[in-house]
Amino acid sequence: ERLEQRVRLLRAVVHRLGGESTHDGHAELAALVQMLVWLGQLPDRFGSNPDDGRLGDALVALVHQPQRVGNVRDILGKLRFLTTAVRDRLSNDTWRIFQRMQVDGHLAGQRPALQEVPGVLNTLIVDLAAFSGMEMENMTRGHAWRFLDIGRRIERGLMLVQLWRAALAAGGFTTTVLAPLLEIADSTMTYRRRYFEQMHLGTVLDLLLAEETNPRSLAFQLESLHEHLDFLPREVEGRGTPEERELMALSEALQAVDVPALAESTEALDALLARLAEGLCRLSDHLTHHYFSHAVLRAS
Repeated sequence: ERLEQRVRLLRAVVHRLGGESTHDGHAELAALVQMLVWLGQLPDRFGSNPDDGRLGDALVALVHQPQRVGNVRDILGKLRFLTTAVRDRLSNDTWRIFQRMQVDGHLAGQRPALQEVPGVLNTLIVDLAAFSGMEMENMTRGHAWRFLDIGRRIERGLMLVQLWRAALAAGGFTTTVLAPLLEIADSTMTYRRRYFEQMHLGTVLDLLLAEETNPRSLAFQLESLHEHLDFLPREVEGRGTPEERELMALSEALQAVDVPALAESTEALDALLARLAEGLCRLSDHLTHHYFSHAVLRAS
């Protein structure tokens, strides 16, 4: 999930750098570059000067530079390590797709030229969709699958919240920011079918944060997490666990939102996003401590 979100964000930037986007491409590029700066992916100098001639090289490095922590190549390497450890749980077809994704992402060890990067990112999106589809269709619905999907839902929710916070830091929510946000969340066509109008902050907020039927929205991720937690083993029946209480607090905070009012106050939106980000991180910590921490405290 982290790899997909990183690839989608970089693809949106590279398309606009190459002039492949809309007539507002330059303004959208400037906003996206500022978002990458806020997310710690680019140096500060690019935020004040998105026309810096070194931007292309910096974006290529975010895809393929060896030993760079957090870039596409680095995440692919970590994914390879984790997936190899659970090879026996993957079908042969799923493994073949994973192997193809590794080849497509590493480009046989060669650094791609800037004009090659859009093709690389598009191919990775297709590979990731195929890998996710095989996992959803072929994995039995035991605890292993549930924890895998729990991780995906937390990661998707957190990345969405961080994108909104980065957009807010980039200078507000004009169309030049809202259009890329919908694109990165793969919800542009959903928005057009539903609203039949130009983009407004309130309607985009509704679709990406509060709409429970949109698989890319935060509300959808929280609802999926509720379903998974209901099936996890617990020590005492009838008592809410810390992770259940945290998730309930997140859901209540989101359900209490007045979207039109929120769209009128960037301060309230920023406070909500910060609260959601902190809550998702705590939820992950609670789950890790409860189900994956096996050390026992010893009396001294």
